[in-house]
Amino acid sequence: MPAPSGDHWSALLAGTCLALVLGGCATSGVPLPDERSARAAVAEAVQRQDCVGADEAMEALDEHFSGAETATRQRLETARVCIGADEPARARRHTEALVSGDTTFAQQDDAHYLHALAGHGMWKQRHRAASSRSELLADVEAAREAVEDFAVLVARFPESRYRDEVLPYLVELHEGLARSELRIARLDLEQGQYQRAAARAQYVAEYYPRTGSVADARSVEEAALSRAATEVDNEIAVVDRGTGSSMSPGVDASVPPVAEPAPIRRAPVEPAATDTRTAPAVRTAPAQTEPEPAERPAIAGTASDGRDWIHAQPRNAFTIQILGLAREQGVREFLARHPLERGTAWFRTERNGSDWFVAIAGSYPNAEAARGALASLPAEVRRNQPWIRSFGSVQDAMRGE
Repeated sequence: MPAPSGDHWSALLAGTCLALVLGGCATSGVPLPDERSARAAVAEAVQRQDCVGADEAMEALDEHFSGAETATRQRLETARVCIGADEPARARRHTEALVSGDTTFAQQDDAHYLHALAGHGMWKQRHRAASSRSELLADVEAAREAVEDFAVLVARFPESRYRDEVLPYLVELHEGLARSELRIARLDLEQGQYQRAAARAQYVAEYYPRTGSVADARSVEEAALSRAATEVDNEIAVVDRGTGSSMSPGVDASVPPVAEPAPIRRAPVEPAATDTRTAPAVRTAPAQTEPEPAERPAIAGTASDGRDWIHAQPRNAFTIQILGLAREQGVREFLARHPLERGTAWFRTERNGSDWFVAIAGSYPNAEAARGALASLPAEVRRNQPWIRSFGSVQDAMRGE
């Protein structure tokens, strides 16, 4: 038999390489793992309490066997190990895949609990380092998201064994929220933003009454109001020296001068934006004339009733979100117990792949007017920490109904 020519050798070599690749061999000679080996790698890393190793093994499992049945148990174990290793961001990636999907599995409350713990851990890492105003605002938002994650766990799984474990985390988050809000108020005070500092400090004292920051918040509020009043006195003194009169130019001389400066109207903490959730819902003095809603709907008996009214509002108008629950009946009962003078409605949206029911109150032309109205809400309603949002964001959240 004649020896193969050079061309024959090349063809034979190419065919062999193709067969090796199709057979699961890379050019490096390292075999691709089979699914059983990939799962075993995750289990071994979890047993060693090796967060990084388990995380990388899970990534390999996802990459090479994306069509395989979801390794729910391994994903939960990986998340638990990473939370214990103070690697909450790695844990959050795995829990996110479980709580945001439509798949139903037996350990769903485990997934939501670990998801909330991971969010709490990420907030805690950020909380330690936050110092600038922007970092503190981001810290506040992260804490609120963590609080909501725990609230979803309790609402969706009222019989979960984790229910009793939630309270200490909520207490810590509320303490952290109060501290960060107070630090922002102090920064505002140092920068001469006295009205803004007073409004935020007042918010801390009113909405976090059981935290250790209340006394300091009252002190900051008093200091800010005092300095703001001093500024007003100084301005009056400048006018006196410049005009020889105790009245500002253009004031009718027949009107007697006031003995004290006019009370300070607390300004909004943050400038109006398309959605003001990143800034806290600060209690402000009501506007002199509170604008009426564009139309005053009755409490919506069905989701469609609320939808029709909401879609009729301008996208650049604002409303107050007063409640969010996982149960439709809970929202109905809340609105029945707390009828408001302003119009109320509720709508259905989605949160973490599940129904979420939201109640809103009023329609206002701008964020400042909405803040003024928020201050007049009953204490029972304000206890839920209502916040201001644009109708555009509400209408977007309702899409798909």
